[in-house]
Amino acid sequence: MPEEITPELFNHLVELAALELTSEESEYLRRELNRQLASIHTLAAIPIPDDVEPARAGFLILPQSAHLPGKMSTSPAKTFKPSLPKFRNWTKVIFSSLRFPTKN
Repeated sequence: MPEEITPELFNHLVELAALELTSEESEYLRRELNRQLASIHTLAAIPIPDDVEPARAGFLILPQSAHLPGKMSTSPAKTFKPSLPKFRNWTKVIFSSLRFPTKN
């Protein structure tokens, strides 16, 4: 598949965005953008029947969760049965689970 983002187009976009990139950074980013576009075209070519509903899945991390980065469950999603408690302030629930590094 020919590259959609040519060096000329990429340089024009870099100029419009007022970025300062080295030649190595430019070539790397252009190559990766072309790879992403190729992946998008591959996914877009997958035939999906009109009666297939969009996926409605996500992850809820509550303060009491023992979720640690790199420790995600590998069990199939169909076994996940959420029981969501009723919270008055979801912002507190979401942000209370965030932990920021502290300086020692």
